[in-house]
Amino acid sequence: MRHTLQAQYPKYASKVQFYIGDVRNIESVRDVMYGADYVFHAAALKEVPSCEFFPMEAVKTNIIGNIGAADSYSRYQTWQHWCRGLLQKDYNVNFQ
Repeated sequence: MRHTLQAQYPKYASKVQFYIGDVRNIESVRDVMYGADYVFHAAALKEVPSCEFFPMEAVKTNIIGNIGAADSYSRYQTWQHWCRGLLQKDYNVNFQ
């Protein structure tokens, strides 16, 4: 995604930052949310067999991690965020 953005929209590429981290680590989520205007996040375990074999990991990521991310959005007054849901649909949430 980063390379596509740089190739197709070089004028805007410097305005976008990409982070890879663990949504279950609330401190790391808060660190990258500070000062952000827009957030796109795709943190979810979607493979049903994995979730069936490791249900607590699925709960930690899909529920607890996303609650922490939502808390960070509202704490730092992020204008908009998009999260990739468990059903592979996009949800646009505006906290303002």
